[in-house]
Parts: sequence; structure tokens; C-alpha cells
Amino acid sequence: DFDEIFICAPSATNNQIRIIINECKETNKPFKTLPSLSELIEGKISIAQFREVSILDLLGREEVNLDKNSINEFIKGKRILITGAGGSIGSELVRQCINFEPSVLIMADISELNLFEIDREVLASDSNTLFKPVLLDIRDHDVLEQLFEQYKPQVVFHAAAYKHVPMQENFPWEAVKTNVLGTSNLCNLSVNHLVEKFVLVSTDKAVRPTNVMGATKRLAEMIAQNFNILQTKTDFMAVR
Repeated sequence: DFDEIFICAPSATNNQIRIIINECKETNKPFKTLPSLSELIEGKISIAQFREVSILDLLGREEVNLDKNSINEFIKGKRILITGAGGSIGSELVRQCINFEPSVLIMADISELNLFEIDREVLASDSNTLFKPVLLDIRDHDVLEQLFEQYKPQVVFHAAAYKHVPMQENFPWEAVKTNVLGTSNLCNLSVNHLVEKFVLVSTDKAVRPTNVMGATKRLAEMIAQNFNILQTKTDFMAVR
């Protein structure tokens, strides 16, 4: 006769936690778990705090631990350009980059409102990074070229894209202009201006795509991969 279940196994594997959770569900009682060992070590949560079971507890693999030293070498003191900086992915990239102290963070976006909001947010942060918001369309090659000439970015995170599947089904030409031609513009300019590293933020929908959005993002991946084949001084990579 109990009211709630506490799972006290912070070192359990994802597989073990999955089995435990399935058993807990059978009771129709609420259940919580202790934080994982990694959360305890990093000081995110104390051992006295039980929390709701998260998706990370149920992953079919172990959680990836970031190599913060490598990321620090990748970003610290560099001039970083993030396209789509006001979007859901781009804005989080901005927040994470700040932690690694780039010298300049160039935030490019076509949405005035989104760019304004992320600019207000970073200006309120306690950071020595120089922030440069730039309102532009990545489909405009000439404006993009001015940005590269003025700020000379060393690392480019390309997150700008049209990504809502139903909208892109209705306006496929817009998806092609932004996701394909816009990416091509950025890749060409990155090579011409000797950018060190170019990271394309892709999508799982690029895997054997069945819709316009996925197909255009797959083309964007192929464009980036092609520049690596050309063995330019810029390292191109894509993440899904």
C-alpha cells in the first residue's frame, strides 16, 4: 500500500531504467527518479532532489558527454557567424557559443523580430564577446559577401533554413531558394574568405527524404560534402 515510487538507481543503464519504468507503469502510481550520476557530478541537481523521468533516461544509447576542451579550442577567441541566429536552433547555438567566449559573435537572420529578441537577450548577458546582429537574407549573395568582407568569420554555423514540412510542400521553390541556393552562397563565400570550419545544421528528414523540406536539406548536405571533396582550406561538416 504505497502512494508513489522513487527510483533510486542513478548508475543504472538506459536499458535497466527502461525495464524499471515499464514495471512502475504497471502500478498506475506516480514515479520519479534520482538524477543521473553525470547530473550529480556536474552539480546540476542534488541527490536530495527527485525529478520526473526524462527522455534521456529512455534513450536507446548512453547520453553523449561533450568534449568541452575540444569545443573550447573550436570557438574560444574566434569570430563566429551563426545564420538563422534568431530561430529555435540558431538561438540555442548563440547561447551555447557564449559559454566558450568567442571574440565576435555575428548573428544573422532574416526575421527582424527574432533577431531583435536574441540581440536583447545576449546584451543582457555577462559576456565579453562582441555581438553583431545582422538583418539579411542568405539568398542575397551580394549582401552576404559584404558581411564576410566586413567581419571575416573564422567559423560558420549555418542554421538558417525553411523547415516546416507542410509549408514547404506548398511553396517548394522557396525551400529550394533558401535551403539549397542559400547554402551554396554560404559555402562558396566560406571558401573564398578562408573560413576555417563550416557546420551545416541539417535534419533527420534528409535521410531518404519523402518531402520537399527533407530533399532540399539533403541537397544542402551534398553541397557541403562536395566542397570537402574539392579539398579546400575550409573543413565542411553537417549534423542531423
